[in-house]
Amino acid sequence: MAPEKLSRMSKRMSTITLLFIALMLIINTAHWLLPGVYAEGSGFTINLAPVLSNGRQIDMQQLSGWQIFAGFVLSSVPLLMLAWGLWHLRKLFVAYSQGAWFSAMAACHMKYAGFAVAGWTLLERVTQPVIGLLATLYLPKGERVLEVSISASDFVALFVAGSIVVIAQILQRASTLHAENQAFI
Repeated sequence: MAPEKLSRMSKRMSTITLLFIALMLIINTAHWLLPGVYAEGSGFTINLAPVLSNGRQIDMQQLSGWQIFAGFVLSSVPLLMLAWGLWHLRKLFVAYSQGAWFSAMAACHMKYAGFAVAGWTLLERVTQPVIGLLATLYLPKGERVLEVSISASDFVALFVAGSIVVIAQILQRASTLHAENQAFI
C-alpha cells in the first residue's frame, strides 16, 4: 500500500478511535445515570442492564441512588483503562499518519495499548461480580447474587494483549536499529 494511502487511513482510524472512546464513555454514563432511556417503548433498544446466569435481568429502576453511583464508578474503572489504551492506539495512528513508522514513540504507544487491553480484561473480571452483587442488593435474601466468571474470550484478549506488547518491544528494537542505520548514512 502506498505511504500516502496508509497515512490517510491512519488519520481516519485516529478519528474513529477518538469517536469510539467518546461513545463508549457516553453510553456507559447514560446507562447508569439515565436508566429510563433504556425503558421499553423508548425506541432505544440497546440493553446494557446486567443479566444474571439464571437469565434474570437487573431492574435498573429499582436501584437506589448509591447503587447507581457505585455501579457507574465500578463500570467506569475498566472502561477508563480501555479508554487509556485506545488513546494510545489513537496516538499510534497519528504517528503513522505522520510517517513515523519505525519510531520509539510509536512502539511505546503500541505497548501501552497492549497493557491497557490486559488491564481492561482483568478489571472487568474483578468489577463485574461486585456490580452484580450491588445490583441485586434490593432483592430478598437468597436471591442476591455474587457471580464470578471467566471465559475463553478473556484468555484470548489476554493473549492478544501480550502479543501486542511483544510486537511493540520488537518495533522498539527495530526503531533503535533504524535510528542507528540513519546515523551511518
